[in-house]
Amino acid sequence: MSSSATSELNHVLDRRASRYAVPMTEARSHAAEVLVFQRGARRFALDLTHLEALRPLRGACPVPGASSKVPGIFYWNGQLLSLHDIGAFVGEVVTAPRWVLVVEHQARSLGLLADEVEGVRRLDAPPDPPPVALPGAAELYRGLLADDTAVLKVDGLFHSKSFYLGDGR
Repeated sequence: MSSSATSELNHVLDRRASRYAVPMTEARSHAAEVLVFQRGARRFALDLTHLEALRPLRGACPVPGASSKVPGIFYWNGQLLSLHDIGAFVGEVVTAPRWVLVVEHQARSLGLLADEVEGVRRLDAPPDPPPVALPGAAELYRGLLADDTAVLKVDGLFHSKSFYLGDGR
């Protein structure tokens, strides 16, 4: 191959590479490790960077007149935290929970109820957008995985009035 043909080929390959290349920081920005858990018949995933603790449900105190979405409080690490039931929020018929996931965001914490904890999964790509029919879709979910596991948006758990206060869907 002549020098000009090689130069032309390299130029074409460089243009193609720059068009399809993804900077390493951008490619890594989607990678996350999540804890997969079950509440009712649904599976949820929570980013591990926001998980403070995972503990068996013991010593929770029901709050009379409280919504089924925020059924009580519990004592953890020197503070009283509210318990939130994502299963009740999405309208699932739920069973007695076995676990509490202590979730932290901007120096605030809450407890999420879980029936089973399945384990940690690595996500190398962002989840698919959540369906709009899912209650609180825009506020509470980053998206859905291929197996219909709903990936929670942690800041939404703390900023969604309907989830945090338990009023409405």
